[in-house]
Amino acid sequence: MNDEYGLLIDGFDQSPYILMVYNPPYYQTLMEGYGLAKARDLFAYEVHKDKVFTDKLVRMTDIIKKREGLTIRSLNMKDFDNEVGLIRELYSRGWESNWGEVPMTEEEFTYVAKDLKAIVDPHLVIIAEVKGKAVGFGMSLPDLNIVLKGNKHGYLLPALFRMIFLKKRIDAIRIVILGVIPEVRNTGIGGVLFYETGRRAVEHGYPHGEASWVLEDNVMMNRGAELLQGEKTKTYRVYQMPIA
Repeated sequence: MNDEYGLLIDGFDQSPYILMVYNPPYYQTLMEGYGLAKARDLFAYEVHKDKVFTDKLVRMTDIIKKREGLTIRSLNMKDFDNEVGLIRELYSRGWESNWGEVPMTEEEFTYVAKDLKAIVDPHLVIIAEVKGKAVGFGMSLPDLNIVLKGNKHGYLLPALFRMIFLKKRIDAIRIVILGVIPEVRNTGIGGVLFYETGRRAVEHGYPHGEASWVLEDNVMMNRGAELLQGEKTKTYRVYQMPIA
């Protein structure tokens, strides 16, 4: 479960964020008519700066930081290879019990990291440390779809030019990955990562975005999205079918 998953079953009137799927509404009827059944739903939450920074959330964040000895830092692009190794370790430990999770090999993880390096904003990749030890991270990406969807003919060079010259028009992010290692899962650090992602996004010109996707039974991450007063705007469904 490391890639673009799920069939969109609601929220058809909204554009997909970067690396999220889109399909016509009739796909659901087609799939279910063939005998496919729901395995899991995945949620997408829309978040906006006008709703995120409540006094209560700011106070909670400060309390957790002081109590846990927590600091949050940005990705160090000058030490990219070592940072990727650190994040891979955190990802392997933090997501190992997720439904459908299969550990990524070092080669796979490095390939994906190099693929994203050209579009990543280091301010939006954050690492949580407790007394100097990394315990979690969050990765968000600028929503390049905002400028790419104008490339109606699908040619590569026009798309690249749009990315270069229209990049300042991108005012939204997608929170792609966010989590902590098991030892600190019930400390509130995950919520702090959500808050810090929102704060840094606004600070660097992204007033809104989407947290996606979140497994329907991932209680802590759904709670974190709701803590940011995120609005559930899309549902994606993973289907299954017995093979006779």
